Amino acid sequence: MNTFKKSATGISLAMLSLSLIAAESPKSSEEKPTTASAPVVEKKSLKDTKAKKTPPATPSEFFPQWYVGGTLGMSQLEPSVKTAGSSIDDKNDLGLGFYVGYDFAEKISLEGYYFDLGEASVNPDGASEYQVLGVSALYYFYNTQKAQGIQTRKGLSFFARAGLGNLQTGSKGSVDTRTKNNFHLHWGGGLEYALPRNVSLRADIELYDKDAQFLSVSALWRFGGNKTAYLIRQSTLESVGAGSSIPDPIVVKPIIGGSIFNDADKDGVRDEDDACPKTPRGSQVDAVGCFFAGALNGVKFEIDSAKLLPESKILLDGVAQELQKYPRIVVEIQAHTDSTASEAYNLDLSYRRARSVRDYLVSQGVEMRRMVPRGYGESEPIADNRTKQGRKLNRRVEFKILAK
Repeated sequence: MNTFKKSATGISLAMLSLSLIAAESPKSSEEKPTTASAPVVEKKSLKDTKAKKTPPATPSEFFPQWYVGGTLGMSQLEPSVKTAGSSIDDKNDLGLGFYVGYDFAEKISLEGYYFDLGEASVNPDGASEYQVLGVSALYYFYNTQKAQGIQTRKGLSFFARAGLGNLQTGSKGSVDTRTKNNFHLHWGGGLEYALPRNVSLRADIELYDKDAQFLSVSALWRFGGNKTAYLIRQSTLESVGAGSSIPDPIVVKPIIGGSIFNDADKDGVRDEDDACPKTPRGSQVDAVGCFFAGALNGVKFEIDSAKLLPESKILLDGVAQELQKYPRIVVEIQAHTDSTASEAYNLDLSYRRARSVRDYLVSQGVEMRRMVPRGYGESEPIADNRTKQGRKLNRRVEFKILAK
């Protein structure tokens, strides 16, 4: 393509901050792709061209986390009564307990637990106490935010569980009770809803063989995670906010307070603040030392799909080459849609498209750990969704530098 000449100013580091317009939405509104043509650069302006801080980004990729939780619920207990003339008087009691778990795969968590299920009253003057401990595996099979929600444990999730446990009982009074099985397989299911600050609420039902059932509610807190995801969440590096218009290129003057600061590539950004320290001398760059090229019409997807078109791959080849020049840079790949179709559909489509861009760049040699795909759906428009042109502008993919 004409855009990607081999000169020093050809495939510029603008690719690290570029906004790639992407075709999107269901078949009812999405335009059919045309033949490959040279990309057209559209420049936009912000009211304030200064880079602004954005809230810490939530990783769209799964990463392992620990969690702890406390449970309160109602149990139904069915001990076997061995004493003649005795019978069960009250099967229900209040139960409580705690658990520790680990999210080790996108849809699977492992959990260890201990619950005191209370006691069942036995006539004439006895009771049978119940405690249970064990391990179980949870399988998250549905989330209202679809793939992204399951991977990040955000939104409302539904899960099933199965595991192995040990049920301990004790007798009170003059009656003798026993459980039908001590070691047992147990199963159940429930739902989980994520709140802010890594806190979630659960509603859960568990069946411990034939002796006990437990209907409960609980609160849990997730913590930890891998180093890369932590870096991305905590990053406060200033960059252009997600969903905002792309600012025109600016040149930062190298004189501050009458003195010249260290600036090896002479782009007007201090070396210690420069995310792209090898740009051609005198180049126009943004506040973190990288290029801006406005909105680039060129990267497209198949209709109602996350599959890249051939001309899109040509442009992404250039992005991959630039990213490989700066191996310490971490970027978030942000995909956006227009407002056609449902909010949940658009969120899922945008996430799949962000992953598609990430996966292609990985195939071209960029390390996966340096890229975090995130879908924004229709939540951050930059134009009017009531017009065809506005919807086209809103269908886009943006790169944001998170760390250098």
